[in-house]
Amino acid sequence: MKKVIFCGTALMICSLALAQTNDSYVSQVGTGNYGNVTQTGSLNDSDINVLGDNNGTDVTQLGSSNISEAIIEGDDNSITIFQDGILNSSTLNVFGDANLADVNQFGNDNISLIDQIDGSAGNSAFVDQDGYFQDSKITQKGGNDNLATVVQIGSAKNESRITQQDASLSSADVYQNGEGNISNVRMVGGTNNTVDIDQDGTNHNSRVSNAFGADNSVTVDQNGLGGHKSNAEQFATYGSSITVTQTGDGLRHDSFVRQELGTANMANVTQNGSGQWSSVRQRGQPHPAGGGNMATVNQMGDMHMSTVIQTGAANVVTVTQSN
Repeated sequence: MKKVIFCGTALMICSLALAQTNDSYVSQVGTGNYGNVTQTGSLNDSDINVLGDNNGTDVTQLGSSNISEAIIEGDDNSITIFQDGILNSSTLNVFGDANLADVNQFGNDNISLIDQIDGSAGNSAFVDQDGYFQDSKITQKGGNDNLATVVQIGSAKNESRITQQDASLSSADVYQNGEGNISNVRMVGGTNNTVDIDQDGTNHNSRVSNAFGADNSVTVDQNGLGGHKSNAEQFATYGSSITVTQTGDGLRHDSFVRQELGTANMANVTQNGSGQWSSVRQRGQPHPAGGGNMATVNQMGDMHMSTVIQTGAANVVTVTQSN
């Protein structure tokens, strides 16, 4: 009887061990590809490699140690990954053509990396991460119609990095809500592109670098208690603008704006609450139509300081400080 009970227990343990083992690997090489993987519970892992043609791919993993990786090389790409809980991680590398990628990760140790790399064409990338140790990196390198959106909500550290190149009518939008938010956006080349950073919570840090383009705009909005820091730069751009708004009570507001070797650029900084500091530096070249730099800084309560330096063409400065 004891032997029977022992055997029964051993079988139960084996069954439980087997029940926890999700793993999936899909490889598709050519023509009308589509892949779909759904794994519901425990040590999830998914790996999809596709090489060419009318790609698809859809991965959903719900509970436990999720990891997903997808590599697609070419043609009409589209990828969606959705992971629900615990050690989430997602990596997408898509190398070319009509790219689109969508990642949603909800709870626990989220990380997401999307590269839609050198041969990229109709790029788009969305990442939505909901809670805990979020981290996101999007690089869309080969150019064309880049768009990237990152939303990270909750936890002690949200971090996002976006790099986009040679796009027109493109945008990079980051919304972060939580503590210790970090955002880094870099756009190189292109026209009529927008960068919009919205950080809510405490201890935000934002850096935007925008080089070699025209009619691009950068907006940074930081709101909440504690130390906000923003650094937005435009280099060799024409007709571009930077707007920074920092609100909330706390000892540290910080903003630095630099627009160099460009024309018809403008900067606007508004700071509200405790220990503000702002520096705007603009250096332009004469433009046939005239015009040029403009800087407006508004600082409200407590420890104000502002420095504006302008060189070249029809400069205008307005600084208002209050207590």
